[in-house]
Amino acid sequence: MKMKRKFLSFLSVLSICFSTSVLTSCKMETFELQYTLLEDGSGYSVTYVGNEDNGSLGFISNINEIVIPAEYNSKPVLEIADGAFDNERFQKTKSIVIPDSVIKIGDCAFISCYSLQSIRIPASVISIGENVFNLCESLKSIEVDSNNKYYDSRDNCNALIETSSNTLIRGCINTKIPAEITAIGAHAFACCKTLKEITIPVNVTSIGFAAFSQCLSLENVYYQGTINDWCNISLNSIESQPMIWAEHFLMLDSNSEYYEVTKIEIPEEITAIGDFQFNSFANVTNIVLHDNITSIGSCAFENCSSLKNINIPNSVTSISISVFKNCISLTNITFPNCLTNIGDYMFSHCELLQSITIPSSVISIGWYSFEGCSSLESIIIPDSVTSINSWAFEGCISLTNVYYTGSEEQWDVITIGSDNEELTSATITYNYVPEK
Repeated sequence: MKMKRKFLSFLSVLSICFSTSVLTSCKMETFELQYTLLEDGSGYSVTYVGNEDNGSLGFISNINEIVIPAEYNSKPVLEIADGAFDNERFQKTKSIVIPDSVIKIGDCAFISCYSLQSIRIPASVISIGENVFNLCESLKSIEVDSNNKYYDSRDNCNALIETSSNTLIRGCINTKIPAEITAIGAHAFACCKTLKEITIPVNVTSIGFAAFSQCLSLENVYYQGTINDWCNISLNSIESQPMIWAEHFLMLDSNSEYYEVTKIEIPEEITAIGDFQFNSFANVTNIVLHDNITSIGSCAFENCSSLKNINIPNSVTSISISVFKNCISLTNITFPNCLTNIGDYMFSHCELLQSITIPSSVISIGWYSFEGCSSLESIIIPDSVTSINSWAFEGCISLTNVYYTGSEEQWDVITIGSDNEELTSATITYNYVPEK
């Protein structure tokens, strides 16, 4: 009797193993794909992967490959729903096979499949959502069926490209960006943690939100255009800028050989420097701005840690926040004479700045604008200033002299925010007349 019970128990285990939609080496893992009938009844959507005991959560599985069937209940599987495989159980899954029946892949469908190494998009797919492969940090191979009319991976580039717009939607550590690409999409290379270098073609004009987020090993950025071309690239966020991770920015010389950029001269035809444009160009020591520039965007030169001096021409009327933040080698700055506001964090942690002359056009000094300028000893403040925001001079431990061009009575009516003790405790000289 005991032998019979043991045999029946063994058969039950086998039955469980071979009745599931996803199989591993006959372990007690009762995974099954969950389906939802589409509203028009034409087929099914894979909604998530779960089991009867743990729902969509549970232990980390050793399943290497998941094969999505082309049919369920005699109807085609047409869609992969939003977040369908966003499941901690599949952190070790290396391959997911999508059938030729699928026409739509939803937002975040495979997000968090950390070990996913390869993916093939069939010819049937006509719609792919956002962040589908975000956090897929092990992705090495991306292939799109050559008969797909909406997406491609041209020239074996190992990338997912939206054909009509020439937008690279998703790359991987082996991606070679094709020359025709005009846009790098949001999160395109996010979490490609072992990506070491990237070559950006001249035709790229926009880089989407967090496109290079967590590219921790990136060392070299090879750019195939000119500084003029680079100035015309729109960067959507700080992590759209690959240089926040990379150390070297290289361009082609007249002999089509790559060289490292250490000096930047902004062309005269450029009138505005965009947000994050040269952020973290850590090896650039000299930047030349021409008189045609009228505005400088947020964080444009932040983290340019080798930049020693900067002359902002009088044509500039607008400077946004954090423009020179963490420029730790900066010793000299010349302001334009029509600037009305020192932006928030503008010179935060510029640790070698010793003196500052604020132009007489300025009426407001922003939050944290000189925070952490630990070598700043003196500053000239014009009587045009009506407000100094909180923490503007926090951490300016060497500040001893403030030269104010107005009277003591005028100084007393300036609105000075909190945590500016380093400023207010310094020696203030009133009615100061700057040298011409």
